[in-house]
Amino acid sequence: MNNFETILTFNHPTELDIVRMRLEAEGIECIVPEEFTVVFNPLYTNHAGAVRLQVRARDMERANEILIQFGYIKNESEHKPMRESAWLKIGSTWPVLKSFKAEVRVTIIISIILFAAPGLAYWMLRPSTKELLTEKSWCLQELNYLDHHYASEDKGPFFLAIHGNCKERIDFFKNGTMEMSNPFSTHFKGKWELDDGILIISNVNNFDTIFNGKYEIELEKDYLSLISEKTEMGCEVRDPEKE
Repeated sequence: MNNFETILTFNHPTELDIVRMRLEAEGIECIVPEEFTVVFNPLYTNHAGAVRLQVRARDMERANEILIQFGYIKNESEHKPMRESAWLKIGSTWPVLKSFKAEVRVTIIISIILFAAPGLAYWMLRPSTKELLTEKSWCLQELNYLDHHYASEDKGPFFLAIHGNCKERIDFFKNGTMEMSNPFSTHFKGKWELDDGILIISNVNNFDTIFNGKYEIELEKDYLSLISEKTEMGCEVRDPEKE
């Protein structure tokens, strides 16, 4: 029989090399299926039993005797030929991967994990919508109400951002209250809450017909868009240094 079987598994190739040199010095042919995988993908060895030392099936008994003789294993009764670790079996039943060798499967899986890790970390650590709304102060840049557009160059009931200065400020507080303020008019106050990703503004004490409502939220970097059936607001993160 010329097929190879696993006699020992190792966490690190250095440990394996010592045993391999001993067996080869005794005339026993050895192979390491994961040899090239370890060279090109060092993370592969972070998993217990990831590197296999194999000998021919016909040499298994003699190899065991040598390992016992030189103290690599305690005695024959405590040692049985090693089976592939669970890690090496990953993907063996997956339709696309099962046709590949164990070391190739593992390399593909590790590559996918490394590629996906940054995005997964961002998704897990990203701030919630509530945190984004309350941790920043917003500057109202433009307002659309019933097809009437107010922009920075307009003069009207709303003092919007003019030449980079924030004249109409919106703050969402963690206690569920909100405030719109500018240096030229009475402050607007109201309440807000999130319901399944929808922003609900209510009880605004000025221009309530304009601002009360349910808003879809769009956040892109430092720009906040709030869109309801009758009102649209565009806001940028307030920069006190520009005021």
